[in-house]
Amino acid sequence: MTTAKPRKNSLSSCLKLAGLLLLTPALASAGSWNSFMTPSEGNSEAIGGYANGCMVGGAAVPDSGPGYQAVRLAQRRNYGHPDMVDYIQKLGQRVENRNLGTMLVADIAMPRGGRFTSGHASHQSGLD
Repeated sequence: MTTAKPRKNSLSSCLKLAGLLLLTPALASAGSWNSFMTPSEGNSEAIGGYANGCMVGGAAVPDSGPGYQAVRLAQRRNYGHPDMVDYIQKLGQRVENRNLGTMLVADIAMPRGGRFTSGHASHQSGLD
């Protein structure tokens, strides 16, 4: 598995990729990122940093799998870079193989990344 690394672009690049036209404090708010219901199309890419970024081509962590269960799905924070989703699924398999119970997964990123309305200052680029 290759490890994705965020590109060092500005927040304005994220907003452009997310389909927003103007960079204003209102558009940069957490609420605007929360309004996206689906990931953006395109090659998977983390843009910016963990605490000031977004992502293109994200993927949802499945609700459950061997050794893991995604929680608080209504918040739509179960999206990440496909490498992260793959990592979670492989880690869940290891948890199951070792009879460690069920790993709970929450708060990776929203469908296109960006700021959460509450909680973490990071988790914006789909890599943490």
